[in-house]
Amino acid sequence: MKFKQHFSTILFLFIYGNTFFMQTNTLQSIAKQEFNVGVISLSHPAELFLESLSQSDSDRVILKSGKEMVCEVKKISDKFVFYTKSDSDTPDWIDKSEVQSIQYSNGEVVDLSNYVPEKKEEKDWRSIKLTKFAKDVDGLTKVDNIDVRFEARDRKTYKSAIALERGAEIVIMKQAATMNADIVYISNINHIRAYGNPPVIIMNCQAYRTR
Repeated sequence: MKFKQHFSTILFLFIYGNTFFMQTNTLQSIAKQEFNVGVISLSHPAELFLESLSQSDSDRVILKSGKEMVCEVKKISDKFVFYTKSDSDTPDWIDKSEVQSIQYSNGEVVDLSNYVPEKKEEKDWRSIKLTKFAKDVDGLTKVDNIDVRFEARDRKTYKSAIALERGAEIVIMKQAATMNADIVYISNINHIRAYGNPPVIIMNCQAYRTR
């Protein structure tokens, strides 16, 4: 009788021990899964927050071509959008007509999809003045350099250096007109008459505005 009681006690403890061990492992497994899920659910919003935070520090210029530029927009003028790239302090610009919209870091959006550049009448090139004296452009606003290489059609049609120079001047005046310049300073003239080749004149100039 006592032997049966001892055996029953041992059997009960064995079954209870296994059951407790299995329950403990199950609880640990559930707790581990819940912890992992919690870490994933917490880390995902954190990543999104950090990503949105880094994106919000910059402006975005969306081009009509579909390209997107991350930068800092400095100014929007009548014709250009001025900006600096995130990895550079050098100012740059893009034609306003190429921009679809601008998304500022503060959430403001500027829609430029309907922008149509104003067409201005091109200046008459005949109104451009030419000078060979630097004092004539003192205090004026420089527009750009103009370098022209003008070649005679052939040696037979070449009449004189003056005629060749006049042909080059017409090219210079037409270029200056497209720049909306008023006066061009011709700083250097070089005539080239290589044997067997048509005469060539090279003129180095600077275009200026009077206002």
